[in-house]
Amino acid sequence: MTEDNAQFETFSLREHLRTLNSAYLCNLIDTLLEKKPELHRVALDWFNKIQDSLQEDMEHERLSRNEGLLFNYWEGARDIISEFNRLGGGPDEQEEEAYDNLDRLSELVKEEEISTSAKLEFLDEAFDEYKIGNSGFEDRLMEIFFEICQTREEWEHLIEKLEKSRSEWDKERAMKIRKDKLHDDEVYLKERMSKLSSGRDYWDLVKFYMDRGNSEKALETAEEGILKAEGNCSDLFEYLSDHFAKKRDTANLERIVNTALAQKSDMKKMLDRLFEYYKSKGDYEKARDALLRSFEFI
Repeated sequence: MTEDNAQFETFSLREHLRTLNSAYLCNLIDTLLEKKPELHRVALDWFNKIQDSLQEDMEHERLSRNEGLLFNYWEGARDIISEFNRLGGGPDEQEEEAYDNLDRLSELVKEEEISTSAKLEFLDEAFDEYKIGNSGFEDRLMEIFFEICQTREEWEHLIEKLEKSRSEWDKERAMKIRKDKLHDDEVYLKERMSKLSSGRDYWDLVKFYMDRGNSEKALETAEEGILKAEGNCSDLFEYLSDHFAKKRDTANLERIVNTALAQKSDMKKMLDRLFEYYKSKGDYEKARDALLRSFEFI
């Protein structure tokens, strides 16, 4: 056979192979392996060489499919949310449709892998609707923001958006992400100390010290909070009263209860706690006095 004929035959074979569907190709391979058993080794060697490439292709295909679904669900919800933002609400059936798409999106990000680039793109688009704050979907969107973020880069991206928000509550969320998700203690403490005014602020700091096992600083902060904080200090009073009750420290427990009464903070609840404390100690006379005082606030 001449060189030209050999090239023609090779070219012709390749052309014919391209026309075969997968079933015929499999039959051809089975025939070759049956007639030439040594081809098993050749085939295995070939698969070993391309295994990484196959896995990368499959992973890329899976990510592309997941990202397509992510934005498909988001587009189904976004149009409705945008309209609700414009009008301040809308029909119930549209609300249900939007929530259905958001729920599907939520399940997807919980169960499937999504690339960081797709997540950041979604956060950019969804946060634009969230920050308008007139649709009624804000709480559900924030839940999804927390579900979709996993890596530091993703959390940092959300933090940046929350810190630029006009909402003080969003800024508070950003601070808590620093504390609870990224464990940036130094950054959190710096930000927390710069904004320490409400009972909620102090309680957040108390929980930080508790989580870090620093009970001394937690107590110190709670004590400072019941004297300096503005607004509701119920959590601080509850924490301190529980602590001193467990320590059987009657003097300090009474001090905390009296401070709560002076500030008109959960007066009945604090007196009830004092009643339970004296009752557990068998001091029924003082327990009765605390109970009678609590009746004044029914």
